[in-house]
Amino acid sequence: MIELHSEVHMAEMKMDNARDPEQIRRMKALKESGRCYFCKEGSAEEKTLPVIINEGEYWYITKNDFPLDGSVHHYLIVPRRHVLQTYYLSPEERVELGGMEWWLAQDLKVSGYSMFVRSGDMSLTGATIDHCHYHFLVGGVKPEVPEGEMVPLDQVVPVVLAYKQK
Repeated sequence: MIELHSEVHMAEMKMDNARDPEQIRRMKALKESGRCYFCKEGSAEEKTLPVIINEGEYWYITKNDFPLDGSVHHYLIVPRRHVLQTYYLSPEERVELGGMEWWLAQDLKVSGYSMFVRSGDMSLTGATIDHCHYHFLVGGVKPEVPEGEMVPLDQVVPVVLAYKQK
């Protein structure tokens, strides 16, 4: 049986998964101080504290400060508890996650979006911090392309979900 708690420890970070110099600066500041960004242990002065736009008992929502290129909206839904993998989430946390997803879609007035989770080994997920979190993404309308042709890669939102084998 899986226990519903995770080990309590300082969040590990994978800086080579970062996409922006400011993101790396913030990660270094957090690492030096032994704090976890998603556990809200940062500081406003260093800009290492998430700005929360909605919160519940188990989750909070923050705008991604480093949105994926091409996204119209990019938010993070983060468990308050330091959880490394989704299988550590309690049934109550899972129910509230659905409510947070619903709230965000309603607040943004979007009719479509994508969600994915970063959970577990950062070398496999593309995550920068080992605190599981959900990405809520809204892309633009698909550009018109002739029938049978694909949308050029420079017109899609790139998301690292895994790495190709060599």
